[in-house]
Amino acid sequence: MAGTDVFRNSEFVREDVHRWLFEPWGGREIIGPKTEILAPGVAEARFTGGNLSLLGAGIGALLTPEKAPGILFLEDISEEVYRLDNLLIQLERAGRLAAAEGIVLGSWYECGESDEIRDLMHEYLGDRGIPVLWEQGFGHDPEALTVPLNVDGRLDASGDSPRLTVAGGHA
Repeated sequence: MAGTDVFRNSEFVREDVHRWLFEPWGGREIIGPKTEILAPGVAEARFTGGNLSLLGAGIGALLTPEKAPGILFLEDISEEVYRLDNLLIQLERAGRLAAAEGIVLGSWYECGESDEIRDLMHEYLGDRGIPVLWEQGFGHDPEALTVPLNVDGRLDASGDSPRLTVAGGHA
């Protein structure tokens, strides 16, 4: 990421990365400007996940924790909606979605119509009894937020305004 034009040309991205690298994390909230609640609830767990295509490709690999519990972050770039559908089926069959204690969806940059992707995600994830956030703002979008993985945090989608908070850590 640090070598991309986005990093060089976007003051917002540079400042966001700088904060994560050089300032304390504990209690920091991460909420994108367009974040919505797809399913209500609260979860406290480790942040896991990443790019949906890579997670799908890694299923069955020895070092892939397919059934690791946690708050699962998902995003992708340049995938057709039918491919996103197939990748969600893969994660479901591998037990990765069932293990999730909450799900945070990022950007779906160049993946098709936002409403169609949102409907697909709601179909797979909306009735699991866990909190789900839509369009958190991380991923491959040019103004993407930085989100740390493998840290503990809290996802609160119980009220009108969603909250995603990092539990602790320091640069």
